[in-house]
Amino acid sequence: MTVATATFTVEEKHASNRLLDVFGTVAFGASPLTYAAGGLVASMAAISRHNPLMLELTSLAGHRYEWVKGATPALQKIKILNVKTLDMNIRDEDGADGQGLLVYVHVDELTDKAVKGIAHLESITAGNTDAAYAIGEGGPEGLVLDDDAAATAGSILYLDEDDPDPSARLASANTTGLDAYLRLNDGSFLRIVYKASPQTDGVAVYFDDDAASNWRRMIFVSPTDADGRAATTPLIGRAGELAAAVLP
Repeated sequence: MTVATATFTVEEKHASNRLLDVFGTVAFGASPLTYAAGGLVASMAAISRHNPLMLELTSLAGHRYEWVKGATPALQKIKILNVKTLDMNIRDEDGADGQGLLVYVHVDELTDKAVKGIAHLESITAGNTDAAYAIGEGGPEGLVLDDDAAATAGSILYLDEDDPDPSARLASANTTGLDAYLRLNDGSFLRIVYKASPQTDGVAVYFDDDAASNWRRMIFVSPTDADGRAATTPLIGRAGELAAAVLP
């Protein structure tokens, strides 16, 4: 199959202090073209005979890119990055409310421009100590803090197992009115969607800190009598290069 390339379109040029500032857009080839590991060739030979000192790429859709500086203007490359999502198992347990304790979302801070919150989880754990949960067997871990006042200023965590987007199945009515994000120890994040009434579509999540396997500590009473599944968000987190594949 033919490998895609990236094509620049210049919209403005400004010369200042012996430098040339160039503003424009870049278009990437789409399917059935393929992505080659290492980046797409993005020739700038038609823009300047000199190598760029800096290339800043911004995506309105939230995609992420990385510039790979080449030896000549014609040999520049752009890597397309993605954030791999990981599945989180939430165990179906008919006696969840007796086997575990409610999990509460606490928003610690708002990000720049207050578009989302960074949060942590609390519960009144049976062992009276902080305990870890994992995203799948052997996967990255998060922490549930033990606090007898976990409900104070916290909001109950819910799971909507029917949401078509696994990364949007966890929800809470946190006090900020914004989606909240839980950072895991590998740099990935769980998204907690803000809903004014998350109990309408979801079921409360409980934390069983006594469970021997930390990836089976999140439990709920499933309406379908099946384990639930959530996923880390592809919106933020540690990014890796897109695998060599057919472009979307």
